[in-house]
Amino acid sequence: MDEAVNTLSGLDWKLYLSIFLVVSHMYSFVTRTFVMPRNAPAAPVISKGSSAVEKITAYVFQGSGVSVSSSPFSTKLTMFCRLAGIPHVVKEADMQRAPNGKVPYIVHDGNCVGDSQLIIRYMENTFNIKNTAKSVIDKNTYSGLLKHPYVCYDNLNPKDQAICNMVRLMCEGELYWGMCGMRWLGKLGMGKSETLWHNTIASYFEAIPAFIRPVIVAMVRVSVHNDAYAQGLARHAPEDQMLFIKRDIKSLSSLLDKKLFFLGDFPCECDCVAFGVLGMSWCAVHLRIILTCVYCHCILYY
Repeated sequence: MDEAVNTLSGLDWKLYLSIFLVVSHMYSFVTRTFVMPRNAPAAPVISKGSSAVEKITAYVFQGSGVSVSSSPFSTKLTMFCRLAGIPHVVKEADMQRAPNGKVPYIVHDGNCVGDSQLIIRYMENTFNIKNTAKSVIDKNTYSGLLKHPYVCYDNLNPKDQAICNMVRLMCEGELYWGMCGMRWLGKLGMGKSETLWHNTIASYFEAIPAFIRPVIVAMVRVSVHNDAYAQGLARHAPEDQMLFIKRDIKSLSSLLDKKLFFLGDFPCECDCVAFGVLGMSWCAVHLRIILTCVYCHCILYY
């Protein structure tokens, strides 16, 4: 009798578990298929008190070596703060606090702003960039290499604004996803080996306990691949993906030509964008020859 009860209890436990798994999968399928995510509230455009006294606290993904961050968008933000002379401190990001679940984000004067592009807009409206950027020159922060101060997007002429936008869209679109394919997908993407992928694991997942790390790593890798596939680039064969990436980098090289920055002797937003994205690919051996003639001079500023 006792054995029969124990057997029945075991069956009940397995039945309840099966029902739970089926229901949870159905709920996940329904929400992903039929429920559209809501838009986030509009990001602050300017500080509530227009205060430029308090330091910006920039929350970014952790970097390795001399890099502040392994994320191109976090690097873009920190590069902007340095060139524009924005007083700031850098801290490790907490995804639970990140607006819209996006990193980097900043906290300043009671505001929490996410998305690197919206953050730059907020800081250009809040701070007197003309004065703060000039202070970078006056202090000789970069040993005389930077001779002209950073120029805000709104202060560019329409043609330069168009060039700035084109560079940003090229870098943060096709080129970014190509670099993701090299860094995260290894031989599953454009990589010739798994070396870059192993470097990514060491950079991003070292703090995760070893017993659960393989599961988390596999989940994230599949998620990145699915995102790249949905974007479109990862749908192509590796050699076709490389064709697009090489064309993008050569286009940047032609646009930069012999100028110090994309728009001439002064840095602007698109220089920060390109530096962040190209920094992702610097360790890719098969692109080093191309990159050495594209943007290596900006490494000196970093």
